[in-house]
Amino acid sequence: MSDTPTGLKARMQSDLTEAIRSRDELTAATLRMALTAVRSEEVAGTSARELSEDEVVTVLGR
Repeated sequence: MSDTPTGLKARMQSDLTEAIRSRDELTAATLRMALTAVRSEEVAGTSARELSEDEVVTVLGR
């Protein structure tokens, strides 16, 4: 699995950091939940892998 996050995933991580710093609990909790869903999908199956932008959007659309 690559350590380089996709653009959307990197943006969500950056937004999470900003939400935590600004103490926006609702936004932080929402972003944590979304990132957890993406990470869970990345490790699902027989081997871990980095999701493409389209796959991240699909996971978030569920």
